[in-house]
Amino acid sequence: KNNVVILDNFESIISNERIMQDIGCLITLADDAKFIKQNVKFVIIGAVPDISKYFENMSNYQTIANRILVVDIYGFTPDETTLFVTKNFRKLGFSAQGSPDISVSIHKSSGGIPQSINELCYFIAMSHFRAKESEIRCNGKHFYDAQVRWLREKNRIEYQMIYGYYQENLKDDPTMNFVLYAIGETTKTKFSVDEIHAEAEMKLVSENEEIPKKKVKDFFVRASQDAKNNNILVQIGPNECKVRTNKTKGCMQTMFDIGEDGVICASIEEDF
Repeated sequence: KNNVVILDNFESIISNERIMQDIGCLITLADDAKFIKQNVKFVIIGAVPDISKYFENMSNYQTIANRILVVDIYGFTPDETTLFVTKNFRKLGFSAQGSPDISVSIHKSSGGIPQSINELCYFIAMSHFRAKESEIRCNGKHFYDAQVRWLREKNRIEYQMIYGYYQENLKDDPTMNFVLYAIGETTKTKFSVDEIHAEAEMKLVSENEEIPKKKVKDFFVRASQDAKNNNILVQIGPNECKVRTNKTKGCMQTMFDIGEDGVICASIEEDF
C-alpha cells in the first residue's frame, strides 16, 4: 500500500537545530530500500515561504533538496468565501445586512485561508450570540469586537510584528507608515517598490508630503531581513517583495480596516 507520513506545523520547529537535523535525515530515507518497498512519502506542512531553505546549512543539503517538491496551497477565492459565509451564517439563523460587504471584509482579513475564515466567522457568530443579535452588520460594533478578539487570540504573532513596525516608523518618520499602510491596502501579495511608492504617495496627497523611492526600498529590505521567520516581507528581487504569508497579509488588512484612516487602533494594543 501507499504510506504517507504527515509532519504538520513545520514552522514550530525550524529554530530547533537538532530536530531539523532529524527531519533532514528522515527525508534522505526516501531512497532507503525499505521505504521504497513500502512506498513511503513524507508530506511536510508549514506556514513558511520556502521549506527547502531551512535545510541549507546542513551537510547533506543537496541530498535533501533533490527529494523535496514544494507545492503552494492557495486559499478560497472571494466567491468561495461568499458562498461559505452566506450559507453557514444562514444555517445559524443570522440575517445579514450588506452580505457582500461582510464576505469581502472576512476574505480580506483571513487572506482567504479556510481555517482563518472559519475561525473569524466563529468569533463573529459568538459575538452576535452573546449580544442576542440576529442581524450581522459589516460595520457594526459586534462585528468590530469579533475582529479584535480574533486578532488577539489567533493572530498574536502577526499582530505584534506589524504593530512593532508601525510604532517604529511612527517614531522615526511618520510618513513611512504610509508605506506600511499601502502594503496592507494593496490587493496583491507581490509588489514592486514603484507600486508601493505610488500608492503611498497617493495616501500622502492630503498631507502635502513626499516619500523618496529610496526610503520605500530601504523599508522593503528592513522588513524582509529581520530575525529568522520574524519578517513581514520576503524579498524576491532587488526592487520586489511579497508578504510573508497570507495570514500576515490578512492581519495587516484587518488592523487597518478597524483603525481610523489607516491608523491602528490604540485600544487593540491595550487589549494585548
